[in-house]
Amino acid sequence: MREYSIPMNSTITHDPDRLVTLYDLTDLPLPSPRNGARNFSPYGPFSNFSSFSIADWYWNSNNKSYLDFKKFISILKKPNFSLEDVTQANWAGAFKELGANKDDLPDDTGSWIEDDRWKTTQISIDVPFHSRMKNSGLEKCVVGDFRHRSIVSVIKEKILNQDENRQFHYYPYRSTWKASEYSPEVDLYGELYASQAFRDAHEELQNQPDPNPEEPLEKVVVSLMFASDSTHLTSFGDAKLWPCYLMFGNESKYRRSQISQRLCHQIAYFEKLSDKFTDYLKTRNNGKLPSDAFMTHCARELFHSQWEIMENNYAVDGNKVEALLKSQSLVPVNNAFLSSCFQPFIVSILPALVVDILHEFEIGVWKRLYTHLIRLLVAFSQTSGITLTAELDYRYRSTPSFGRDAVRKFGVNASSMTRKAARDFEDLLQCAIPAFECLIPEPHNSGLMKLLFIFAQWHALAKLRLHNDYTLDLLDYTTTQLGAYTRRFDQDTCSQVSTKELPKEAEARAQREAKGKGKGTTSATRKPATLGIYTIKFHFLGDYVTTIRRFGTSDSYSTEITESAHRLPKSWYPRTDKKDYTEQMTRIERRQARLERIRTNNPEPLEGTNLVGRASEGPAPTEVAGVDSRYVMASNQNQPFELGSAAINCVGAIHQDLYLIDFIPKLKKHLLPRILRRLGFDLTKSYKDEWASVVIKDHRLYQHRLLRINYTTYDVRRDQDVIHLETPQCNIMLLNSDFSASGSHSLYLYLRVLGIYHANVSYIGVLPDGMRRYDSFRLDVVWGQWYETLDHPGKEEFQLDRLRLCPVGTPQSLHFIDPSDILRAVHLIPQFSLGKVDSLPPKSRLITPQESEWKGYYINRFVDRDMFMRYQYGMSVGHVYMHSLFPRPKFPSIPSDFDYALQESPPQVCGLEKPRETGSDITLTDQPSQSIPTSIDTSQPFMDPPIPDRESPLEETQFILQDNQQDEVDQEDEPDHADYDYFDDMDDREVLAHEEMYGEF
Repeated sequence: MREYSIPMNSTITHDPDRLVTLYDLTDLPLPSPRNGARNFSPYGPFSNFSSFSIADWYWNSNNKSYLDFKKFISILKKPNFSLEDVTQANWAGAFKELGANKDDLPDDTGSWIEDDRWKTTQISIDVPFHSRMKNSGLEKCVVGDFRHRSIVSVIKEKILNQDENRQFHYYPYRSTWKASEYSPEVDLYGELYASQAFRDAHEELQNQPDPNPEEPLEKVVVSLMFASDSTHLTSFGDAKLWPCYLMFGNESKYRRSQISQRLCHQIAYFEKLSDKFTDYLKTRNNGKLPSDAFMTHCARELFHSQWEIMENNYAVDGNKVEALLKSQSLVPVNNAFLSSCFQPFIVSILPALVVDILHEFEIGVWKRLYTHLIRLLVAFSQTSGITLTAELDYRYRSTPSFGRDAVRKFGVNASSMTRKAARDFEDLLQCAIPAFECLIPEPHNSGLMKLLFIFAQWHALAKLRLHNDYTLDLLDYTTTQLGAYTRRFDQDTCSQVSTKELPKEAEARAQREAKGKGKGTTSATRKPATLGIYTIKFHFLGDYVTTIRRFGTSDSYSTEITESAHRLPKSWYPRTDKKDYTEQMTRIERRQARLERIRTNNPEPLEGTNLVGRASEGPAPTEVAGVDSRYVMASNQNQPFELGSAAINCVGAIHQDLYLIDFIPKLKKHLLPRILRRLGFDLTKSYKDEWASVVIKDHRLYQHRLLRINYTTYDVRRDQDVIHLETPQCNIMLLNSDFSASGSHSLYLYLRVLGIYHANVSYIGVLPDGMRRYDSFRLDVVWGQWYETLDHPGKEEFQLDRLRLCPVGTPQSLHFIDPSDILRAVHLIPQFSLGKVDSLPPKSRLITPQESEWKGYYINRFVDRDMFMRYQYGMSVGHVYMHSLFPRPKFPSIPSDFDYALQESPPQVCGLEKPRETGSDITLTDQPSQSIPTSIDTSQPFMDPPIPDRESPLEETQFILQDNQQDEVDQEDEPDHADYDYFDDMDDREVLAHEEMYGEF
C-alpha cells in the first residue's frame, strides 16, 4: 500500500509506476522497448543507418573478442545494411562532430545535439605560506585545468528528456505491507524516492511560499546523488582518473545499478596537485617539501572555497589552528557544500552522508577478519604439521559456482588474496563456513563457525534490496551479536594464538616504510600481528539500521555502482594518446552517450529473446516464453530416450540399473493426475490405479540439458535460475505440502535433477464422464534424487542446514516432479570436514559417470539475498507462500545484562551426526533459525517486536589501534579489478557449460 502526501486540491500528474511493465521488473535479457524515430537528423552526424551501426559498434566495443566479432557479423547481415553507404561516409568529420560541443561547431552542423557540454575552467587556489616561508601570506596560485559539466544543465537535460522522464519519480510516498488479514501493517524501505528523507524534503518544499503566487508552478524535489573515487586506468603505470559521478534518486535503483543504462553521469574529472605545483612549493620553502598537513590543505583547496582563518600567517598544522579545530575533528578548509551558493539550503552536510558497505565491510571489516584467519591457519600449521592454507585453497576451489555470477568459481589460491576485488571477498564470505570448518581445533572452531554465520547474515541483511520493520529489527539484533561474537573470538582465540604478518604483508609494510623514509634500509621480517578489526569502519556498522530507515536500502547508494562505472573510463584510456587523456575522455564520453540516444530514438525490428522453448502446459511450442511463465524448456526432440530400455530392467536382471527400477510405473503415476487435469477432471481414489491407461506416444521421452526456472523474488521482481545437467547447478528446492508452522516438517524439499524430459501423453481409459478422449498433450517432467537432512539435535542459532543424498535403491529415493513446482535452484556446498563416501555411485545409462559423493552438504542460504530471505520465515514480501503460514515473525530480545562473554554449550566434535529416521515419503526436517521462531502464540494479541537494548557495553568500550594497524587501514581499500576475467579460473568444460546456460564466454 502506498500513502502519498500532496497539497490540498492537488493531484498526482505524473506516476511512473503506472507505466511499469514486466521488462522493468527483471534484469533478464529481454527486448528493450523502442521509441519512435525523431523528425530531425535521426542518425546524428551519420547520414544513414549503415554508417551509424558501424560507428556504434566501434565506439562501444573495446578489446576485440569473438563476441565483438559476432556482433560485427550480425550488423553486416542486417537486411537494411549497405556497404556502399559505409564506404562513402566521412568518418573523420562524423567522429569529430559526434564528440564536439555544439558551440564549437559551425552553424550548419550540430543541430541534432540536445545535451550539455563539457567545460574547462582554470583552477586557482589560495596557498597560505606561513611566516617561515619566503614572502609569507596568502598567494593565489594556478593549479591546473578542471574539466566539468554544468550540474544545472545535466538536471535540465534529464527532466526535458521524454524517454528518461517516463520513469522519473517526483512524488514520494510511504510504502507499507500487510502480509495477511491477521498480520500487522509494517513499513517498507527500498527506493530513495520513497524514503523518509525524500518525504521530509518534499514536505519542506511544499510549505515554502510560491515565488510567483499569481502563476504558481508545481514544486518537486530532484534528488542529487554525488560520488567520486580515484581509480587506476591501467594495471601497470601511474595513469589515474578521479571522476565525479551524479545520479538521480528520483530514478529506480534497479536501473541506476545497471551500468548499461548510463544513469551514472560523469560530471567532472578532478585534478590532483601536479608535479609542477609541488616543485614551486619547494622553491618557496627553501628547497624542501612542505609538511604533509600543508600539502593536504592544498589538495583540499582544490575542492573547497578559500580560507579566511589563515590570513594571520599561521601554519595550517600549527598549534593555534590545531587547538581551535581538534575538539570537533574539523579541518581548516571552507567546505564547498556550505559556501554561499548552498548556504540557504544546507545547514550541515553530515545528514547527507550515508554508509558504504563495499569499503566499510566487504573490503574493510570482513577483509581484515579474513586476513587474520589466514594468519591463524599459518600459526596452527606450525603446530599441526599440516599446511592448512593449502587445504583452505582446495576447499574453495571445490566449491561450486552458482548462477550467472552470484558465486563465481574461485581461483587457484584463495588464501593469497591475489587480485581480489570487493565482489571476490563477498564470495569468500558467502562460502566461508564449509571452507573453514574444523581447520582450527576446538573450542576455537565452534566460535569461528558462529562468527562466520553472523558475518554472513549481517552482510545479507545489510544488502537487502527491500527492507521492512521485521528485517531491520533482525539487522539490529544481528549487529549486536556481530560485535559480541567478534570480541569473544578476539579474546578467546586471537589473543591466545601468536600470529605474525603474512609474507606479503611484511613485504608491503617494508615498501611503505622505505617510501616514507626515502633512504636507508627497512626490514621485511614478519612482525607480530593482531586482529586489529576495531577501526572506525567496525563502529560504522552500527549506523546501517538508522541509515536504511532514513534513506532506503543500501544498494541505492552503494559505491559498488560507481566502482562498476569505473569500467567505462578504463575502457576509454587505450583510445587516447596517453598524454592529455582527460580532455580526450570527455569527447569519448559524449560520443558514447549520443550514440546511445540515437540508438534509443531509432526503432529496429525487435529480435527474439534468448529464452527458448516454452512453459509446460502453456503456450504452443512456436511461441517465445517470457519471464511471466513458471519455467522455460526447449521444444526440440533431438535426444529421444526409448522407454523400452527401462522396461527390460526388471528385478533380478544380470546388469540391473538401479536408477531405472520402476522407472515407467513411477513416470506414469506422476503423469496420471496431470493428464486428467488437462482433460478437465481431478484425480479420485478410484483412478489412482489407472496409471496403466497413460500412453506415452512412440514410447519415448525427449531429453534436454537445460531448464530455466522463473521466480518472483523477495522484493517483488522476476528473476531466473538455470538448471544444467551434469554440472553442480542441478539442485533444486520445492515446497513441502506436509509443512505446518506448528509441525516438525521442513518448509522445503531438496532434489538433485538427474533428467529433464518432455513427452507427448494421452489417456486411453474411461473418463469420469463415461467418455474416452485420445487427445495428446505435451507434458514436461523432471526426474531427480531426493536429499535428506542431517539432523542437528537441538539445532542451535547461527548454524547452516545440512543434507545428504538418499542412497539409490532405497524406497522413494528417485522421483518425478512437475517443473512448475520448482521454487528455484539451490546452492549446495560439500561439508569438506566429513570427507567423501567410500563407494562410487552406481552406473546408469541415463547418468554420466560421477565421482564419489560427499558425506554431507551445506545449504548455502547466503548465496544471494532472495535465497537468504526464503529462510527468514514470514519476512518476505514477494514470497507469498509464507504469508499465511507466518503471519508474524518473532525475534529474541537482547537482555539488559548482555555481554560479549556468552555462555556456550560444549562444542560438538566435527563429524557426521546420525541422520533422522525418515519415512518413505522423504519428509525432511529444516527448523528455522532460533532467532526467528515459527511458533506463534495466537492466544495473545500481536505486539510490536522487542527492540534490542542498545544500552550495552558495546558502546562503552574503546579500542586503540596497534602501531602497525593504521598502515593496514590506509591500505585496505584496494581498487576494484574490474578488468579481471573470472572465466580465467574455469576449465574448458565449465566455460562451455556457462556459455550454454547464459550465452556468455
